[in-house]
Amino acid sequence: MEFSSFLPVIIGIFIIALIIRFVTKMLFKFVGLILVIVLLGGYMYFNTDYFENHQDSVIVKAISEKIKIKSLNEYQKQYCENQKSKLDSIKCECFIKPIFEDLSSKYSSKELEELYKDKNAYVKAIIGAVKRNQDKIKKLLEENNALHLWNGTIKNLQKGEFL
Repeated sequence: MEFSSFLPVIIGIFIIALIIRFVTKMLFKFVGLILVIVLLGGYMYFNTDYFENHQDSVIVKAISEKIKIKSLNEYQKQYCENQKSKLDSIKCECFIKPIFEDLSSKYSSKELEELYKDKNAYVKAIIGAVKRNQDKIKKLLEENNALHLWNGTIKNLQKGEFL
């Protein structure tokens, strides 16, 4: 057998080896790119506020729309100005007034209006005011024999509602 008869086989093996080398390089680059994208996405999700600040998803919008909290002015009108029962009076004295005083000391009325536009931030502000004033609220509820309202209010706040 002559070497010239093996030449096409050797050239074929060489070409196949080059193709395999090219394909594996491309495959490793593709896998590396996917890995970098996954790692970058994981970092952004867990270590930055990117997804929190870009609330364009339908799920986040649906949750925000379910929050049923009114402005403090509306609560004051409902429970303090238009008292229809003793319960309204208790809610005004024990919840609305302390929370209104707390938030009014932290924010101007214009800032409260701006805060109300962001329902999630508004709920967090209300919850913060309740936490800061919980001893005062409980004491007022106890004086009015209405301490049972405390647990219901906390459950409502956890659902994004108030009173």
